Amino acid sequence: MTGSSVRYLSYTRSGVVGSSLARFPAHFVATAWQGWRGFNTKEAPGPPKLADEDQEEFERLQKVAMSQEAIEQYNASIENDTTKESANSPILKNDVGGFSPEFTRTLPEFSGDVNPKTGEKGGPKQDPLRYGDYSFNGRVTDF
Repeated sequence: MTGSSVRYLSYTRSGVVGSSLARFPAHFVATAWQGWRGFNTKEAPGPPKLADEDQEEFERLQKVAMSQEAIEQYNASIENDTTKESANSPILKNDVGGFSPEFTRTLPEFSGDVNPKTGEKGGPKQDPLRYGDYSFNGRVTDF
């Protein structure tokens, strides 16, 4: 042989052996095998493990937080909160008038279930492409 020769080894699940159906260059097998072997689920990203007593306290606090008593206590604290505005506030009772015209419902172009122009059954009551974009009551829905 002339020049440098490449040594071939075969890779199997149990390791590297001399002969098998698949043959790979030895340097590929060595680097690939180290990469596969080096993966460990214990080294996966995540929070660090807690000490045993801290883990037990965490689980106990989780159970307490999910109990009905804790939920009722939280709801009661919200109702007794003096920083939020009361629903009986005179500011909230003022009549602000009607809605602006852009929020009123537009009239349908036809009655019934079948569009007389297109013959479509159960389609929109207004032409959604009238203004060049797919819109209903002025709100574009195609993006």
